[in-house]
Amino acid sequence: MDSHDITASPPAAPPPAVEPPLTAGQWLRQNLLVLVILVTLLAWLIGTYGLGGFYNIALAAVGLGFVIFIHELGHFAVAKWCDVHVEVFSIGFGPPLPGCIFKWGETTYMIALFPLGGYVKMVGENPENDEDDTDPRSFKNKKVWQRMAIISAGVIMNVILGAACFIFVFMTRGMEQAPGIIGRVDSGSPAWKKGAQSGMEIHQIGSVRHPYFNDLMPEVVLSVEGEHLPFVFGFPGPNEPRYDEKIEPRNDQEGGKPVIGVSPPPSLRLFPERASKMLDAPVYTQSAAAHAVPPFAFGDKIIGATDPATGAVTLLRLDPTFPQQPDYFDFAKRMQQLRGQPATVRVQRGDETVDIKVPPAYHYTFGLRMKMGRIVAVRDDGPAEGQLCPAKQAGVQYKNQMVNDRKVEGDLIKAVEVQDAAGKKLRWELTDPKDGAKQLDPMRLPSDLAAWAASTPGPRKVTLTVVRNEGHESAKEKVLELGWDDHFKYDEEVPINKFSSMAIPSLGIAYEVESGIEGVSPGSPATKARKIVNGEVKEEVFELKPGDVIKAIAFWLPARANGEPAKMMEKTKLFFWKEPDWQVLKVDAPEGKEQKPGQWAAPWYSFQHMVNQKQLSLRVERGSQIEEVLVVAEEAKDWPMTERGMRLEPDSRIQKADNLGQAAIMGFEKTGGYIKQIYRQLRSLVTGRISFVKNVGGPIQIFDVAMGAAESSIYVLIFFLGVISVNLAVVNFLPVPVLDGGHMVFLIYEGLRGKPASEKVREYATIGGLVLIIGLMLTVLYLDASRKFF
Repeated sequence: MDSHDITASPPAAPPPAVEPPLTAGQWLRQNLLVLVILVTLLAWLIGTYGLGGFYNIALAAVGLGFVIFIHELGHFAVAKWCDVHVEVFSIGFGPPLPGCIFKWGETTYMIALFPLGGYVKMVGENPENDEDDTDPRSFKNKKVWQRMAIISAGVIMNVILGAACFIFVFMTRGMEQAPGIIGRVDSGSPAWKKGAQSGMEIHQIGSVRHPYFNDLMPEVVLSVEGEHLPFVFGFPGPNEPRYDEKIEPRNDQEGGKPVIGVSPPPSLRLFPERASKMLDAPVYTQSAAAHAVPPFAFGDKIIGATDPATGAVTLLRLDPTFPQQPDYFDFAKRMQQLRGQPATVRVQRGDETVDIKVPPAYHYTFGLRMKMGRIVAVRDDGPAEGQLCPAKQAGVQYKNQMVNDRKVEGDLIKAVEVQDAAGKKLRWELTDPKDGAKQLDPMRLPSDLAAWAASTPGPRKVTLTVVRNEGHESAKEKVLELGWDDHFKYDEEVPINKFSSMAIPSLGIAYEVESGIEGVSPGSPATKARKIVNGEVKEEVFELKPGDVIKAIAFWLPARANGEPAKMMEKTKLFFWKEPDWQVLKVDAPEGKEQKPGQWAAPWYSFQHMVNQKQLSLRVERGSQIEEVLVVAEEAKDWPMTERGMRLEPDSRIQKADNLGQAAIMGFEKTGGYIKQIYRQLRSLVTGRISFVKNVGGPIQIFDVAMGAAESSIYVLIFFLGVISVNLAVVNFLPVPVLDGGHMVFLIYEGLRGKPASEKVREYATIGGLVLIIGLMLTVLYLDASRKFF
């Protein structure tokens, strides 16, 4: 065959030129700007958090990146198995690192500059690319079931990774979780109404039996409106009765999610030495514990205290639910009985025991008497066998109670009179007390009655004088006789929620305390408040008066050791100066809606128990004017309190498997539980049962939690990565175009009809999906940033 033979094949096209890899110098010049930005960011992180903090940040980043990498590895592996041409498999994003890119067969493998996840590039992945129509190894030319397998592989790998993380943790160290024990009960909450008490064990909530507190919360938060959950509880012990109730979670106005009103208990361990990076001392610096001799130390473990019956220091009883440690509730009971008296606390400090003398603690007061609000809740009968709630038995009415087919306004307590077994009487009156009666202060009333009952053995009688509105008639006074229920005398019923009420435990009554000022004691701190102008405290005095309304508060931090002045409690802004974190007490309702008064009980409780410095900034409404003032509280020596200021770690239990089989069962159960929980959470978000604004977090929040997990321990981080991996699997498989779940919907459609959806449908769906995803991402980023920095 000569050179002119027309049947001769044309010469083969030369192979495409392969660009030589970049040298290190070329790579540096090409990516110089990116490197400068990255080095600057690293320097800022190290300068802000130190090397230890930077290590935790790096660990969290690599862990989150690994979760995404595993997702992409699933797509890659199944694509190869289905003989799809994979062009690129990258660990990380951005330009490849020098020497970290190579081609093996048809696929380019590389490690990129930013090792946060990775990606897979397949031929035919873009359905609009006509060049791949004839390529048998193109993704879009594979059978429907093969494309389904490739699309779902990432999600499956994330589920497997989540289960593996859980199994590993349960098999090795175990997972620390808060026990299903009731520490405190929110006054007037659903659990309070059912008679739940401090120290009780929750045996069942919803469908979960013997729950940890971490299991309890999803059952409550993700309940549907009007749902009554099974609620089984009782004091620990084989002979203690169990109470089988149905409980309807209440929507939490502050947190935007349903709650039942219980919190887990603290332990008897003071925070460890590593907490000194964040805490100035193991006790609150303005508390009674700060004046203890010898002083408390980080890491102290409380093992004993003064026995109120004998005055001797004795060991605490062992925790009936966890005998390896002393019982917190025995300690709390002793401190209640020793209110107003010095106490000795015995601690374990390393290999020695130390007896620490702690002076009595007293409430701090501004000399303000706040406005008494209506009764908002009455406890149900029980929980003691045959025990009737005194308030319910007496016919006390509470807000929104149905009486004769109408909602009532709720009784307003005007006077309280108590009588002991010998007939001796005491009386408190709300306005103009006469004939030896005392002034009724709504914040002090529970303490006053508890002190009276503690000093008065035998049968007791309480008489309430209430103001009641009955239909269209004018308000009338009613006199109601109640008994006194000692079953609740050691119960810790406190205003946990921003809108919580005050409770009188042994009467079974909860009432609101409004943020309006009813009275001011002469010469008290309230008469010496100082004005704040543009954040600066002035010498000018602003005397608080009856009729003023407190609209917002801001706590102050303690003065620093170097003598710098105290500053108001602040939220750190990343690139901005700090400013006070004002807590709004009164929110004006929209026109036509019921005006709800601001509540004083919870901020006052926080001030007494949670804050070091006994001064407070107030925004005070007087007429049409708003003034900012600083008030410095003083101790009320006639008003003792239980808590003495030790900073106690939360109680926890280690949930650990005995063998690999048990770990596998626990891991798979946890995986299935989280999958179910995420779908229920999505349902609650869609129906508005939980607030999107208050309960949805994005990348910043996820990274914050991951960093905190890394700081705790590698096991906590691995468990958290398991949770994130399961979340990624569920969210990525939602039927939203551009997500794996959206691709799966189109593939199901194609499998049923025998042909793919039209190009227009896919185009519009993709655009809609992108708009939705980008909108959601921008929204959660804004919410993250506003919570963290603003």
